[in-house]
Amino acid sequence: MSLNEEVDLLRKIPLFAKIDPSKLKLLAFTSERLTYGAGQELFH
Repeated sequence: MSLNEEVDLLRKIPLFAKIDPSKLKLLAFTSERLTYGAGQELFH
């Protein structure tokens, strides 16, 4: 997924919807993408 696609995906989340696109781009660039399976515990 490209950086711009990740920014577009983040903008669809209400928490991030009003954040400046340049800041979302920085967030996407510095973040690690993780994948979890169905039913897998995210935190304990």
